[in-house]
Amino acid sequence: VMMDRFHVNGDKIYQVFRNMRQSDGKTITNGYIPKPAADLMRNEYSEVDEVAQVSWPVTIRFAKGDDFSREDG
Repeated sequence: VMMDRFHVNGDKIYQVFRNMRQSDGKTITNGYIPKPAADLMRNEYSEVDEVAQVSWPVTIRFAKGDDFSREDG
């Protein structure tokens, strides 16, 4: 997705999204990309000049049946 069209080089700025298929068959799209993807883009796509990564702490709920836990990461 092309981003920041107001920027002088806006036609060269993109944000990566991913589609995630859920256990109920639905697909959700979000911008949460695993960190190794940045290295892959740097190393495998010569047209990529720079990669910026943003992260923040989040608590994730893991569940299996009636059991669940919350993990910070």
